[in-house]
Parts: sequence; structure tokens; C-alpha cells
Amino acid sequence: FPVTIAQCMHKKSGGVEPPLNTVFTNSQAFPMIDYAKIEISPDAAVYLLRHNDLSFETYVNEDTAEQTHSRPRMAKYENMEFYYYPSGRMTLHGSWHKYYCGGRNHSDFSLAQFQCAVRKFCQTFKVNPSELKILQLEFGVNIAPPIAPQQVIDALVGNGKGNGFSEMRTNKGRSIGVNMYLTNYGLKIYDKGAQYGLPCPVLRVEKKYIKWCKYRDAFGIYTMADLIVTGK
Repeated sequence: FPVTIAQCMHKKSGGVEPPLNTVFTNSQAFPMIDYAKIEISPDAAVYLLRHNDLSFETYVNEDTAEQTHSRPRMAKYENMEFYYYPSGRMTLHGSWHKYYCGGRNHSDFSLAQFQCAVRKFCQTFKVNPSELKILQLEFGVNIAPPIAPQQVIDALVGNGKGNGFSEMRTNKGRSIGVNMYLTNYGLKIYDKGAQYGLPCPVLRVEKKYIKWCKYRDAFGIYTMADLIVTGK
């Protein structure tokens, strides 16, 4: 495209750079890692269940006033959600982009920033990235299109294999794009600029690997330790 998102933001702001957490860089070299679903090792789960920064919900049977352990307990740290199951299994869900940027994920997100986010998380919770097994993984790219993002979205029909797109809405019910979810992966194409009220158009394209186990051997990526090794 003729301009990068950073150039667009610079022009829209009258040549004055916006705050650091809203500056866009060009993500041509590295697709951004955003959401991930992770299974935490049993030993780390036992430790995290008692971590001072995590407060896991407890549920009480309304009839007996006793605690019930039939459903997963959830704890939240910033935007990251931990789920502890009665079986002893623990999973982690959340956007590493939002974790790094304080709750927003409209900017570009470099490999170095992603690595920094993972290391910060591991240092905070005293876990090794090799103890974080990847179950789902989502990649995205930001595009500064020469036409309105909605024009691109309106032209999308399907994936050429008989699967059509569905309307994608925000939590408030606003339509901002389209998505498609198949057995092993999902696609989202939407107007990120409209979602966050940005001063220039930003088209976001995301692919979510719903069953990472189908792809991990091809990529050689099994845990978060593999993702923070440059060159993988």
C-alpha cells in the first residue's frame, strides 16, 4: 500500500507523534501474535493457585452453603484469565498484545515486544515459558488500505471452498467486519480503526489456529519457550 499506518497517523496528527502506545509501526516482517490459549503444567498450576496476585473464584451450593468444585474457578490478572478445573488442569486465555499495551491491541506488535510480554509474564508468576503449552494461537496484521476498510469488507464473500463469512459484531452489537470459523482455524477481517475510533483507516486481518496441535509439528512450536526464540 502507498503509505504505512505510522505515516498515516503522523499526517493525521499534524506531524506530531501520538503517544507511544498508539504509534503504529510497519508489521511487514512479522505477523503479530495476539490471542493465545495455553495449558499450564501441573506443577506450575499448583503454584499459581496460591499466587498472591491471583484470586480464584469459589462457588457455593445455595442449598447446602458448601463450596462446590464441579465447575472451573477463574482468576484474572490484567486482561489475562486463568481457569482452574476440578481435574487439576489450568489454562490461560488472553491477548498478549493487550497485556503488553495496557488493554488495547490496535497498534502493531513486534516480535521483540511479544517476547518482552512473555518474559514479563513469566517473571511475574515465576513460571518457565516451557511450562506453557500452546493450545490455540492467533496471528494478525494491520493494513493501511488506499480505500475505506468497509469497501474491502463488503467485497468479501467466502474462502473459495464453499464457506461464507458471517457478520462480526462488537460486544455492544456494532458491526465492524466479518469472520469465519472452521474446524481447525478461524478468520477475522474487520475495521480496527472504527473499533477504536482511530484517526485513520486500519484494516485488521487475523487467523486463529483453533487446534494448534494440527500445526505445531510443521512449525516446530509447542510451548511459549519456542515462540520467544527468534528464527522459529
